[in-house]
Amino acid sequence: MANSNTYLDMVECILGKIDHYTYIVHALSVMDIAIRIGEIMGLSRNRMKLLSISARYHDIGKVEINRYLLTKEGTLNQEEMSILRKHPILGYKLLSKFKGRLIPKGVPVIVLQHHERWNGGGYPSGLSEDDLKIESRILSVADVLDSMTKTRPFRVGLELKTALSEINKNSDVLFDPMVVSACLELFRRGYTIKS
Repeated sequence: MANSNTYLDMVECILGKIDHYTYIVHALSVMDIAIRIGEIMGLSRNRMKLLSISARYHDIGKVEINRYLLTKEGTLNQEEMSILRKHPILGYKLLSKFKGRLIPKGVPVIVLQHHERWNGGGYPSGLSEDDLKIESRILSVADVLDSMTKTRPFRVGLELKTALSEINKNSDVLFDPMVVSACLELFRRGYTIKS
C-alpha cells in the first residue's frame, strides 16, 4: 500500500490541473509565508506541521465551487459572494473525511477558521480572538497578504508596501496583533513573496 505522501501528491497534482493558481501558486505562497511567520513566533514542531498542511489545503473547499466564480472578472454579486464564502465549510467537511489518516486531526478546524477575523467580523462562524486557533490566525494574515499582492482577473495586485500597510492598519481589528508583528518582522528581515 502506498504511503500518505503518495496520496497527497496525487491530490495536489489533480488540484493543480483543476486550478493551477489557487491550488499551486497561491497555496504554496501562503504556506511559505505562514511557515515563516510561525517560525518567528516560535511555534512548536507539531503546530508548525498543522500550520503547513492547513496552509497547503486552506482553499480545498473551492473544488466544490463553480470555477466561473473563482475566475470571474469584476466584482462578485451578493449571491456569488455567499456561495464563495462556503469554501471554508466545504474544505472542513472534505478534510474531516481524512483526519487522523491522511490529514492530522487539527487541520480541518484550522481550514474552517481561516476567514475568521480577530474582531469577530469574519466567516463562517464569527469567532474572535482566543476562540481562533493560532494557526488559523497566522493563516489568515498569510492568505490576505498573498491575495492582496497578486494580480487576478478581477483586480490588480497591490505593491507589497501598500499591502503590509493594510495588514498593519488592521492589527487588533481583523488580525491578531502578535501575528501582524511577526509578519512585519519577516519582511523587515528581507523576505519576499514567491510569485
